[in-house]
Amino acid sequence: MTSMSRLLGFICAWVCLLCVSICPRACASALAGSQSLLPARQGAFTARQLHLDQLLTRAEESPGAAGFAEAGEVLTSELPAHPGPARRTPPGVAFLMSAAVPGAGQFLQGRNRAFAYMGLEAIAWIAHFAWKDAGNKKEGEYEAYARNHWDLEQWNALASESSDTCRALPPGVNYADAKATIESFLESGNYQHYYEDIGKLEAYRAGWDDFSCSDPESMSSNRREYRGMRADSNDYLDRSKSAVTVVFLNHIISAVDAYRIAKGAQLSVADRTSLELKVGGSIQHPRAVLRVRRIF
Repeated sequence: MTSMSRLLGFICAWVCLLCVSICPRACASALAGSQSLLPARQGAFTARQLHLDQLLTRAEESPGAAGFAEAGEVLTSELPAHPGPARRTPPGVAFLMSAAVPGAGQFLQGRNRAFAYMGLEAIAWIAHFAWKDAGNKKEGEYEAYARNHWDLEQWNALASESSDTCRALPPGVNYADAKATIESFLESGNYQHYYEDIGKLEAYRAGWDDFSCSDPESMSSNRREYRGMRADSNDYLDRSKSAVTVVFLNHIISAVDAYRIAKGAQLSVADRTSLELKVGGSIQHPRAVLRVRRIF
């Protein structure tokens, strides 16, 4: 399965999840079980659903942006306030639900922030696959570039005759060892290290088609271009890995947040003791810290 197929599959699954979340009457009985909505909230949901059905029917009969905009406004509007208690979910259930699907625990408790966690999940996965595809594409480009501009036979010819006249090898590099290393990569199919070494190591500088014997210490233009392409590829792939880290953190934060909501405004472990979750770092190197604080 290609990366694009996995991406489309994930988007379809996420859209289905949003469809379920948009139908509160259907999912309330399936997910909440006996913890059904109070009559006041049930009546509000019913009234809003009937109004929405009428708006959608009108919009379909006479299509127009205004009709669908009005239906969308009703769909996303808040439920009327009521004096009764909100939906209650056991903290453990809320934690596990959001750990599995970010935002699920918040959704069970009627919190709109659920959609923020779901949206971040979708964005992170889309970014992961997009950056991974970009990195793989760039990898194919620099490999093709190396095949066109770096030649093993040319390197062998110049490196084997390296001298003061044409210093193909830098001081201290043994030709036999360098040859054995690069050929072993090709024979074993270790192309990752092969493509890395021909651009990174000075020992293989003479293999580039624009290598100059008159100025061997200066990096050739083709080699510099190649190194830039590899850096771009690695950067995209690093971002792809960072997006997966964001997904992991989103699960943790959503789970802890759902637990805190179910437990109360603040999770009190003991008298003057609280549990805190802090997120920091950068998009490339995010971090999360979960710690217990006690005031003496």
